[in-house]
Amino acid sequence: MNILYIAYSCSPDHGSEDRIGWKIPANSILLNNVFVITKQEHKSSVENYLSSHPELQKIQFYYVDIPAIYKKVFRGFAYSGRLNIWQRNALKLAEIICAEEQIDIIHQITPVEFRSIGDYGKIPGVKFVCGPVGGGEYIPDGLWYYASAFRLQEAVRKLLNEISLRKLKRSGILERCDQLLAANRETGEEIGRIFSCIQSQVPHFTEIGIDRSEIVGKQERSTEKKECHFLIAGRLIYRKGHAFALEAFRILPKDLPWKCTIVGMGPETVRLKKQIIQYGLDEHVHMLGKIPFSHMRQIYSDADVLIMPSLRETTG
Repeated sequence: MNILYIAYSCSPDHGSEDRIGWKIPANSILLNNVFVITKQEHKSSVENYLSSHPELQKIQFYYVDIPAIYKKVFRGFAYSGRLNIWQRNALKLAEIICAEEQIDIIHQITPVEFRSIGDYGKIPGVKFVCGPVGGGEYIPDGLWYYASAFRLQEAVRKLLNEISLRKLKRSGILERCDQLLAANRETGEEIGRIFSCIQSQVPHFTEIGIDRSEIVGKQERSTEKKECHFLIAGRLIYRKGHAFALEAFRILPKDLPWKCTIVGMGPETVRLKKQIIQYGLDEHVHMLGKIPFSHMRQIYSDADVLIMPSLRETTG
């Protein structure tokens, strides 16, 4: 088949959503003719990677940009505005590619949120698949203590979700989508609440953006090893739940030998450093800051236990 992937986030040099946008087309090339539309910022990293990986050079990449003013204005909670402007520009290019390359399926794989779904289903003669999309998950009641200072942000997010769902219903975008995939149960239920007619047609499909060859086999651990090594990797933002994890570390038995490495940067950095000292965990918990994605394989390999304490997460 001829498949056109819409992947705003698509880079071989980053993790998380960028990796999802990269790995799905890279694996699809084994059986299909693959075309990818991504953002202009990824051009250099994509071309550098392809230059040393000839097996992927069959993928045809196209790059779409938006005016710089929109990148400055649409930030934070308004980020979806930037994505939707990009989607409109990408749609124009997709129409041209579909006509020239006889595309069978358009699959929008990133961004993984329902607030930024493009209207690719309006292109005649082409099937449109979207997802896995998330964004419908919320912080459970029992974990609000760790996000008490961010109730306003979460309330605004919930309002924007409601507006986006109503907008999707008015526009008919989802009715023109042949298959919608949800990244988690909560998002499937949230979409189904507004689109009751398609609720049963939203399967859950969690995509983590890595394949089997990249998973490091568990090394044989010496029975004489003296401590357990925990790892937390991710941006230092409140919803990633680092404060929640530190509370748990605080009540570990005093005679338990352990250490924890925290990888990542973000607005919570200073507060977490203070919390580590306040809890007397500075001999156990070490913050490494931001680590290049290419080095993370060794970081994972060195650890015994990966902890993901997120208060809410799309594709965790």
